Parts: sequence; structure tokens; C-alpha cells
Amino acid sequence: MTPKIESAAVDRLAEQVAAAAESDKTEAVRMTRADALQLLEASLADAAVRRERRGWRPTPP
Repeated sequence: MTPKIESAAVDRLAEQVAAAAESDKTEAVRMTRADALQLLEASLADAAVRRERRGWRPTPP
């Protein structure tokens, strides 16, 4: 993932969390950019493990 795409993905994730926090007034939810990046990296790693278990391999160019 390129830094520009990664940055955009982290920004979108942080926006989604902020929107969810706004809709849930019972508990304040704060996510820093670093937290969002860590969550994104964990999600990508989980997805990679699932693809590998299913036998998925990238198609060569």
C-alpha cells in the first residue's frame, strides 16, 4: 500500500470512527491518527491471513 493510499485510508477510518462517536453520545470515543493506522494495519494483516488460508495468490503482471 502506498503512503498516499495508506494516508487516505487512515483518514477515512478516523472519520468513520468520529461519525460513530457523534452518533453515540453515551460514551466519548477518541481515535488518534496512530490508533487508526494501527487498526488499519491489523485489519490488513487479518485479511492477508484469510486470503492465504483460502489459497489466494496475487496474479503476476
